[in-house]
Amino acid sequence: MKFCKILLTWFILTAINATASDWTTYDSMKTALISNHVKSIYIDDQGVKWFATAKGLCRFDGSQWKSFSNVLHPASFNINDLAPDKKQAITTLWGATENGALKFQYNADGSTNQEYLTPDETPIAAAHISAVCLDKFDALWFGHNSGVSGLVESQWTQFPQEYLTWYPFSAVTCIASGNDSVKYVGTLGGGVGRIIWEGVDAVTTASPFDKDWTGMLSENNNIFAIHVLDNNDQWFGSDAGCAFHDTTETKGGWTHYNREDYGLVCDTVLCIAEGKNKHMWFGTARGVSRWNGWTFKNYTTADGLVDNYINDVAVDVDGSLWFATNKGISHFTGQNTAVSPSKPAATNDNYRLLSNYPNPFNPSTTISYQVTFPAHVRIDIYNVNGQLVQVLVDSRHTSGNYQAQWNGTLYNNRPADSGVYYARITLAGKEQTLCGSHKMLLLK
Repeated sequence: MKFCKILLTWFILTAINATASDWTTYDSMKTALISNHVKSIYIDDQGVKWFATAKGLCRFDGSQWKSFSNVLHPASFNINDLAPDKKQAITTLWGATENGALKFQYNADGSTNQEYLTPDETPIAAAHISAVCLDKFDALWFGHNSGVSGLVESQWTQFPQEYLTWYPFSAVTCIASGNDSVKYVGTLGGGVGRIIWEGVDAVTTASPFDKDWTGMLSENNNIFAIHVLDNNDQWFGSDAGCAFHDTTETKGGWTHYNREDYGLVCDTVLCIAEGKNKHMWFGTARGVSRWNGWTFKNYTTADGLVDNYINDVAVDVDGSLWFATNKGISHFTGQNTAVSPSKPAATNDNYRLLSNYPNPFNPSTTISYQVTFPAHVRIDIYNVNGQLVQVLVDSRHTSGNYQAQWNGTLYNNRPADSGVYYARITLAGKEQTLCGSHKMLLLK
């Protein structure tokens, strides 16, 4: 696949180099972080950070640290994954641990309640829990080396490996769900298993995603990370790069990215998160990559990361990034994008962004565009400073002529100011990726 056969027509977006002041390191020498081996991060709506480590759980509210462990249940505080239980009135976290599942409640007075779900005391199928996920129906899903255990309306259900994938003995690495009924289960050796539950009917399974039947890259069907977008499109991290999938169909809608063809920092992708500006962040075994829709920007220890092995990445309420590593935590506050003008590039007969009408406009304009091959199409609106202000289109298209209307509003539905704006389009198809831009003028 060739990257961006059409260059930007009116401008190019380039990454600003991060400086040392953009990075802050937190470790057990400088803070009350209980262990430098940080495995998972959860950030609540108030910006409080929770870090799951090999020796316990840590809380950081921006100024004070608190650490939590249990000498009587040390394995239950070796936490591999975290998930919030937002249906609870007080802060409640579920931890996937080396000794079953941990239910941790943090009360307003700073006290805690801890509950342990182990195979000796509950129907959970294994002690080594690698992943936990709470879906939109408030059902809990625990991944382990024997498959998946589900806690649905106080009832347990079990999915051994042979029900999730075509391959037995596939240990679960991660679980993710979106706004529909599908839960995606990443495995070692079995690709992605899919569990379907709508909150009412019985739990069922769907055909798995693997190398032989999909656009997954991994020859060994090793999946380390899954992220489901708000529109239920999916990103998958493997040992052969990352894959984007914009349908629920098994074979169709796949686009994959790797180090050799696209500049991903490393093909072993361990975690994925979506930034506030719709950029995607990928933590790998050799650093971090940010995907802005058309190119990767990479960060390593040379830029300020405390360690290149990234176990998890989380987006704070202010849009900054937190990275969990084997040597502590890195916090990145650097700017992401800027605009520099560029002369018009050559057009391509296979694709062109036709026009917007009216132009200048007030208060709305219609953007017309043509797609000559099946592709995932995204149209973003940027201001002259390179800031993403609106996403107009983000969906799968067949060949044809299309129109999208921008009503001159920003993400928060406030009216945009008068000035120059750019519509930028990216088409990601099976064999090629194209991109281009168009200048617009809003007058009031």
